[in-house]
Amino acid sequence: KRRYAVARLLLHLLERPGTLRLAAGVYEAVRDPAGVSEPGEGIVKVTVYHARRALAVAGIEGAIETVWGKGLRMPPEAAARVAALIGVSDG
Repeated sequence: KRRYAVARLLLHLLERPGTLRLAAGVYEAVRDPAGVSEPGEGIVKVTVYHARRALAVAGIEGAIETVWGKGLRMPPEAAARVAALIGVSDG
């Protein structure tokens, strides 16, 4: 389940590189789309942690920026590297 949440998060951020993605939208992106289990409050934090960790292992640092109290964004310069890593086109 976790890897799917990480993939959904990365795809959500890749949809609009450099754009602030509000917390509510990020939450919707990482939750189980089948609605089998309703995630707890910390799902976004845990998913971001695992995504950052996986990207760091791949040599990509700073790809997910937190805008405290607002949401997340992926810098355009990181988006191309992340997109290549996961096999999608950025933007």
